[in-house]
Parts: sequence; C-alpha cells; structure tokens
Amino acid sequence: YWNALASTQFMKEDYSASVTSSEYAIAIDPDDPDAVVSKANGLYRLENYEQALTYFERYSRLVPDDEFGFLHQGSCLINLGRFDAVAPDGTRVGLPGLIELLLRETSIERLRLSSIEPPDVTDELLGVMGKNPEHVAPFLHVCLQSGCDATLRRMGRVYDTAYFADVVRRARRAVPGIALGTDLIVGFPGEKDEDFEQSLAFCRDMAFAKMHVFRYSKRPGTPAARAEGQVDPHVMATRSRRMRELAQRMRHEQALAHVGREELVVVQYPGRGVTGGLFDALVDPKIALDSLVRVRVSSVMDDGTLVCARA
Repeated sequence: YWNALASTQFMKEDYSASVTSSEYAIAIDPDDPDAVVSKANGLYRLENYEQALTYFERYSRLVPDDEFGFLHQGSCLINLGRFDAVAPDGTRVGLPGLIELLLRETSIERLRLSSIEPPDVTDELLGVMGKNPEHVAPFLHVCLQSGCDATLRRMGRVYDTAYFADVVRRARRAVPGIALGTDLIVGFPGEKDEDFEQSLAFCRDMAFAKMHVFRYSKRPGTPAARAEGQVDPHVMATRSRRMRELAQRMRHEQALAHVGREELVVVQYPGRGVTGGLFDALVDPKIALDSLVRVRVSSVMDDGTLVCARA
C-alpha cells in the first residue's frame, strides 16, 4: 500500500495557507512531545510508542485524496520532524526510528514523507530513506518559502539559503533519484524586485520537481500584516505567474530525467497512478487498483506525466 507521513510548516507567524491535510491529521503536541494528537473530528491521542504502531496498522487501507492520490488514512503527521517518543527499551525515538519501527513491525508496504522543515532533514533520516528504497518513497517536500535571505529573515525562518542548499545536496547524495518539492511565497511584505529575482534564481538552481507557489495573504493580527513594504497585488500576480512558469518547466525537466528508469507506481485509477516522487504516471489499465507495481518509463507528456510500461 501507499502510505504518507506529512506535516504542516512551522512558522513564527501565520502568513501561508499551505497546509497538508487528510481525514485524520495527527500532530505532535508541543507541550508533550511523547504524544501525538489528532486534529480530526474530536481529539484522538496516541499516548506512546506502542500506540503509534496500533494507529498506523489500524488504518492500513487506502483512501483517495485530491492532492496526494491515495493516502494511508490517518497517517498525515503534522510537525513531522518533532516526533519524539520513548521505546519499550527506554531509548528515545525520533522520526527515523518511527519509520524503521513501522517498516519492521507493521504490514505497511511503503511510506512517503511529505512536508518537513529543513532542520529536520537529518543525516539519520536520509540514511533510513537511502537504506530502504523499496519501502520509503524517494520524495521530500522541504519547506523553503523564499529563495532570498533577506526575505527569510523578515519571515522569521530559522535557516538561510545556504543551509537549505546543503539540505538538498545531502538529500540527493543519500537518496539517489529523490524528487524534491517545496512551498514558495511571493510578495511577502518588503520583497523588492531584486529579492524576487534572487528567489527565482535560487529555486531554479535547486531544480525542484514540485513547487507550490502562493501569493502572500495578509492575516489580521500578524506582524507581517502591519509591516511596511506591502507589495502591490498586481506585482504579486506577475511574480506568482513567473514562479509558476518556472515550477512547470522544472517539473517537466525532472520528469524527463526518469525516462528509461524503473519506478514503483501505486495505481489510483484505471490506467493512472503516481510514482514515489509524486509524478503522475500512465500505466496499463488492466492493472488492479491500489496495486504497487514496477514499471519502466518510456516517455513524458507535455504536462510532465510519465508514460510507463510494466517492467
């Protein structure tokens, strides 16, 4: 089965609506990092390490989701990198240990991590992904928000572009063929033309496979809403269009790099599926739904969809 661990981005203020969600979204409680708390209907609490196993095993069937295709119901983790629990032997376990636990102790066939903060992309996490290519999809959605250091400082982010670029280098070295996604905000208060051009160039250098582009939206009560240098909506629209055009070009370029490769695809609809790197894929319509199949990519359509034949 195809299973996803995802997160929202941690920010010092709420200026982006880019939140990954599913029917059952669970979150790390900042006041009790040993617990995992659900944001779904009512409060569902995973009190400890053992309950994490029960939770993921219980919701092992697939449910459709517009953004991520078929998701493992209930496995959409928020503040993913903050997972921290005590194992039965008394040792503390973070996200890498949770992944190993799920692969070892449950019937889950495959995991995909989604949105994660740059500081949480540790060598330990990348090592677990690299050692389990058949069971952990080669994909990370690493939140960037801006490719300009001045803008990142105004946003209150805890990293700069040099730090982010190092995360990308380490990820590509540890996990061959990994696809990287990100979130990008244009028009944040104080963003000048040269700031935007820096952000555009940095994103181009990172060669993202998937990029969510958002225009800054003023939220009452936040420092950004009161800040000087509010960007004209027409300027934001132009910047958004240029960034989305770049995102589309990069996605097609990244898709082309998969031609001739073998990929694992989960079949979501008759004749259609998604790869571990979140590329849409055309497959034999006779393949059963919810199957995880190995295919070979023969070509790429204009929209970046992979055309595949069973390997």
